[in-house]
Amino acid sequence: YLGLLNLDEVTITKNPSNRIKDVTKIVSFLTVDFYNHDTQHSHFAEGNARKLDNNFSFRVEMNQSLVKFLTKQTLVLELWSPQGSNTIMLGKG
Repeated sequence: YLGLLNLDEVTITKNPSNRIKDVTKIVSFLTVDFYNHDTQHSHFAEGNARKLDNNFSFRVEMNQSLVKFLTKQTLVLELWSPQGSNTIMLGKG
């Protein structure tokens, strides 16, 4: 479950690859990657503090491959923002 999105204005505006001047008007979304599943996307959010209300679920079969993955890998979240005809990554974790 992804609940509330809070973006730090100083961090976002210092990102050299973006053209965002007003974080309160930013449009963004998160992508979620886990194991061997397709990437899932959150709803679009506008502003630096926004309730996302996204539920994600991944059906997995407990086997040695999954256990090995869980010991070495993680769930990957990426924060993206549409910028004109491009979409830029604002952060990853």
